[in-house]
Amino acid sequence: MYTPRTTFHPISLKLILIVFGVILYTSRVLAQPTVVELENQMRCEVEQEYRRLIDETEKSLVPDAVQAIEEAKQALRSLECGQERAAHGALERAVAKTELMLGRYPDKPLLPTSYLVQIVDLAPLDLKLIREREHAAEKAVKDKHYPEGRLLLHLLQSELFSHVHHLPLATYPAALKRAAQLLEQGKFEEARLALAHALHTLVITHQTIPLPLLYAKSYFAAAVDKHKDDRQLTLQLLSKAWHELERTRELGYINRDEEYTLLHRAIEDLERQVRGNTSTTSAFLNLKEKIITFFKRWILPRRLS
Repeated sequence: MYTPRTTFHPISLKLILIVFGVILYTSRVLAQPTVVELENQMRCEVEQEYRRLIDETEKSLVPDAVQAIEEAKQALRSLECGQERAAHGALERAVAKTELMLGRYPDKPLLPTSYLVQIVDLAPLDLKLIREREHAAEKAVKDKHYPEGRLLLHLLQSELFSHVHHLPLATYPAALKRAAQLLEQGKFEEARLALAHALHTLVITHQTIPLPLLYAKSYFAAAVDKHKDDRQLTLQLLSKAWHELERTRELGYINRDEEYTLLHRAIEDLERQVRGNTSTTSAFLNLKEKIITFFKRWILPRRLS
């Protein structure tokens, strides 16, 4: 009985192996996110952080404090227009609101009333261009070309920031009462100045989240996730993370202090371990903790006035 046999030409066999290898490589690449996909994901995360900051700040606003400020502003406008009676009514309502808040918020010295949250991303990606722009801004300020200097400094921003205005309960109620007393005494100009002063005692807190620091954190997180599967991708992610950390420093958001230097050394040691194909799990987890601590340190709100 004839038994059919299948034979492969050497070239055909080589072609099959090549195709099989390409399929395996393609499936591996498709199974793992590319750097471009990670960067798109990071932009989405920045947008999410922006929305979170807005929602968080919006919920913190105190309606009574908002009204107390609006009534004081109305009183000031009325005085400026010579409408003393209207000013008196608005100021009475503002004082009543502040007295209510003193009893309602005894443990809150600052009551949020308004805010501004923005994303500004104008800084160059290239470190050399950042330094050139920095030197140009420095020269403009030295030559007292302040408008040009402000513009150049603005072009070194890459951040998510928020300004929050607060009513200070320690000083604002007393300032309003002083203005009300002056108004009762018919000292309209003095009352106007006292009101204007009260409105200028509002406290501003400023929070800046450097975008390069957010990107560095995301690259590090991705490197931690991928270090067991793809050594080359891990090295690429670590390189990008370090570049963003350097951008953060060059843009003036962080300092080259001891913590930064130790972080730099930890990253270099980790890169050597990855290239040497040694076990890096504990090193990655240790670096992850350092990054989280470093990140928290540089995004705390600051009081401006």
